[in-house]
Amino acid sequence: MGRIVKIIYACCILHNFCIDMGDELSSEDININKEINEEINLETELEAINEVQEKAGAQKRDYLANILINLE
Repeated sequence: MGRIVKIIYACCILHNFCIDMGDELSSEDININKEINEEINLETELEAINEVQEKAGAQKRDYLANILINLE
């Protein structure tokens, strides 16, 4: 069995133990998850901005390179 399959299987077993023991998520756990999701969304937005800036930078670089090549 692959490592990922074993990890997923172990998570399912632990999840079943939690259900059997009556362990439930608290509102504190949910709030922490919201904060993590907000951080992930911010990181995703920053990655998108960086990608746009990289493309714009590449276009400017290519433009300047073409100008320099045509000077010769």
